[in-house]
Amino acid sequence: MNRKILMILIITIFLSSTVFAVSTVRSASESVEVGKEIIIEISLNLEGENPSSVIILEKIPQGWELVNSSPKATIFEDEMKWLLFGSSLKNQTIEYTLKAPSEFDYAKLNGGWKTLSLTGTTIGREMVFKIVPDAPQSDPQEPMDYTLVLVGVIIVLVIIVAIVVVVLKKKKK
Repeated sequence: MNRKILMILIITIFLSSTVFAVSTVRSASESVEVGKEIIIEISLNLEGENPSSVIILEKIPQGWELVNSSPKATIFEDEMKWLLFGSSLKNQTIEYTLKAPSEFDYAKLNGGWKTLSLTGTTIGREMVFKIVPDAPQSDPQEPMDYTLVLVGVIIVLVIIVAIVVVVLKKKKK
């Protein structure tokens, strides 16, 4: 009986040493202006025995443009992919920059990871919203100075009165 328990314990320890865990967490600012760029980061966390390779996947939102990524992504049908294996397979942060389209309300970010035997979803920031800039503040206008208008009206009235006086004097003669 003790021998069976010892064998089960040895097998459990052996299997637990070959088990691995992969997780990816996305972070980005909550909002971006139209036509501007936003940087998005994906943290890759590996625990236990590393798998032979991991593929990180991220969907490019419709209308958005990939500006750059580090490490460099492979793009296929609006999906970015990073294949990590060998020395590149380690805990790290993948960073990419997207340019927002000229018209959008929000963008949904989604992606995940794959190994030969497991798949998972990237957690964290999933939505990026459009920044609506505040309306420009107009300077309060000073009250209009009507002095010049009043002087002009008085001059015009004086000229009209002078003309009327001249015409009436000519009529009397």
